[in-house]
Amino acid sequence: MSGDPAAATPRISILLLCWNHAQFLEQCIGALAAQSERDFEILFLDNVSSDGSFEMAQGLFGRFGLTATMLRNDQPHAIPANFNRLLAASSGDIVAPLSTDD
Repeated sequence: MSGDPAAATPRISILLLCWNHAQFLEQCIGALAAQSERDFEILFLDNVSSDGSFEMAQGLFGRFGLTATMLRNDQPHAIPANFNRLLAASSGDIVAPLSTDD
């Protein structure tokens, strides 16, 4: 370990916004796991899904060997507010905002 704080900062922050996207999560998270570039952090925000998306995503991140910061709203928010919350929690130099059904 170098002790260099910059070494722990990911180059890319992948911001995943989810609302009832359970049917797309395996493809989305699997695509992230298949990336050759691994200098990224994943932040996942569930916007009060009713289809079990949050729990499914947790399981899929584990299955694919990925670590993600898991956030969950207790009431729905508009897309800009959700991405602002994700952005505030991110630490990468580059930000990639995505919807989990993309």
